Amino acid sequence: MKKLNDKQTAVNVYRLNSQGKKEAKPYYQRIFKSSETKQITLYGFGGDDEFIIGKDIAGIKIILQKGINKIQFPGKNGEPAE
Repeated sequence: MKKLNDKQTAVNVYRLNSQGKKEAKPYYQRIFKSSETKQITLYGFGGDDEFIIGKDIAGIKIILQKGINKIQFPGKNGEPAE
């Protein structure tokens, strides 16, 4: 998830390949507008799920459900933490 501006948040979902690396093309992608979306709920499916959450999410509530193995919150300058 990444804040694009004060009114929009981008969500990109990627599959991981057999080496655990993110595939180049998103499995799912969407831009959510805070004027239309009050909450985004993401569901993990197993122990290998990773969620990377950007610095700000344009006033949208985020809920992460089950199967979460790793969550990264931003480090310095809003970049994802390693």
